[in-house]
Amino acid sequence: LIASKLLVLTAREDTTLTDIAELISQDMALSTKILRVANSSFYSFPQQISSINQAVSILGLNAVRSLVLSFSFLSLGKRRKKSLFDFEQFWQRSLVEAAGTKLILEQLPNVNTEEAFTCGLLQNIGELIFATTNHQQYDQLLESMLTQESFAPGAQEAELHRLEQEILGINHTDVGYEVAKMWGLPESLLLPIRYHHQPLAYEGKEQKHLQTIRATYLAGLLAQIFYSSTPEVYHKQFRQEAKQLLGLKVIGVNTVLKL
Repeated sequence: LIASKLLVLTAREDTTLTDIAELISQDMALSTKILRVANSSFYSFPQQISSINQAVSILGLNAVRSLVLSFSFLSLGKRRKKSLFDFEQFWQRSLVEAAGTKLILEQLPNVNTEEAFTCGLLQNIGELIFATTNHQQYDQLLESMLTQESFAPGAQEAELHRLEQEILGINHTDVGYEVAKMWGLPESLLLPIRYHHQPLAYEGKEQKHLQTIRATYLAGLLAQIFYSSTPEVYHKQFRQEAKQLLGLKVIGVNTVLKL
């Protein structure tokens, strides 16, 4: 998988943009998608981008990594047609969380948001790992969720963790963290995967990590506004916790909620 190779490669200090371009060029379909994005109206570059080397150089490492992850992970869901796991909604939610994490951190002063999109995109990667590598048991787990009565806000995530631990022996935050660690990802990406559902559990002193963990957690609340049957509950919760966890002002909260 090009995405996993890219993650390992970008975690190395001696990696060059040429190394990244050469890796992406090995996948013609992925290269075509990257070039389409680079030449889209979203970026509106004055000149035509005609090579992956150009695209990587102009877009930058973090943007290219985010695009490769998005395209590569999206393709995984196409391999399994019969599954209770909603791959399409997972991708939509992941993109909301990715954009949300970046937008939330942009409301804070003097914060580097280069890795924010990737953090948001990867935070629930453990769910995808379960659904693609252990799909029978994960379908069993999801079926158990479906047979239960409606959940109180926030309780569904807790129940999902409980069932993952009971049926699979590990929950998706831990498996996502361990796999990402095997990929050689830095702590700045690992810690949000591990703590994004329990932001107060992080006891480290690094302000950057603390802010990113809390931003990914809040981005999860944003996604619930889109996909929950009780969006007003999560809307109110986001307003309260954005202020409590990151000190966001009303104007910043309103900016994010326009997402």
